[in-house]
Amino acid sequence: MKVKIRIRPTGAYNGEVWPEVGETIDLPDHVARGMAASGLVEITNASAQKAAVEEDVEFRPAPEVVVETATPQSHIRTAKDHAEATRKAAAAKPVASKGK
Repeated sequence: MKVKIRIRPTGAYNGEVWPEVGETIDLPDHVARGMAASGLVEITNASAQKAAVEEDVEFRPAPEVVVETATPQSHIRTAKDHAEATRKAAAAKPVASKGK
């Protein structure tokens, strides 16, 4: 498939340096489609361009909307609630005596 270079890639393709911007090169269909999709090249043949676009389009139904509902969880506390609960627990513990 013949393509025109829009953004010149670095390096080489099949041992050859990429053409300059605006020049054309013949690439395998899968390579040309991938590069066209990323904007690096422009497909020059109108029928090939239409075929490349039509082949890549996939239609599928939209997913069903699932509404997630949150369940209140009483065991989740804020830092303030946690500190207060710790103080209450410490106050409720009996202190062990040190002597006989």
